Amino acid sequence: MENIKFRVWDNVDYMSKPFTLLDVQRRLTQFAHDCTVMRFTGFTDIKGVEIYEGDLIEKDDDKFVRCGVVSFIHGCWMVASKSGERYFNLHWYLSQAEVIGNIHQNPELLEGDK
Repeated sequence: MENIKFRVWDNVDYMSKPFTLLDVQRRLTQFAHDCTVMRFTGFTDIKGVEIYEGDLIEKDDDKFVRCGVVSFIHGCWMVASKSGERYFNLHWYLSQAEVIGNIHQNPELLEGDK
């Protein structure tokens, strides 16, 4: 069985390093009950950075640069931009995108598509 990775935002100012449920069982990682838990998507960006739920990604599509949030909705991973566009073919989309931050530490990056 594959160990699914997670990371935690403490809802104040700390983002944890990735961990697995086995790490939690072995008490190798601990966190508060009211923190935000984000799952690893299984994808990496164009630079090889792991992409997690809540990450902000940017993709240049020849016409303009789009910024979107990675989410897990209705049983599938997707990216949604502020303008409401949604992208479901994540393997293709994310292989051409770059992680530029996350919604917790960099909310200002979502203020609008460039």
